[in-house]
Amino acid sequence: GEEALMDAVTAAASQAGVRALQIGIRADQPRLLRYYEAQGFVRDDSVQLGSSNPRTAPAITMTRQLVPRAGSRS
Repeated sequence: GEEALMDAVTAAASQAGVRALQIGIRADQPRLLRYYEAQGFVRDDSVQLGSSNPRTAPAITMTRQLVPRAGSRS
């Protein structure tokens, strides 16, 4: 399910030396905000995402810090 996909993405990113994952969540999706919080993401107001539709609220940016795995390129 979703957790297996998130685990695979996180593992691949860590192996590649990626230090953080970021995602933008629409403000009207509280279930997704809770899901990503449970996956280790935190709200990150240092990144402001825009919206192509001026009537749509900008997305909420969430970041998850990663620890690169041994043997990664970093």
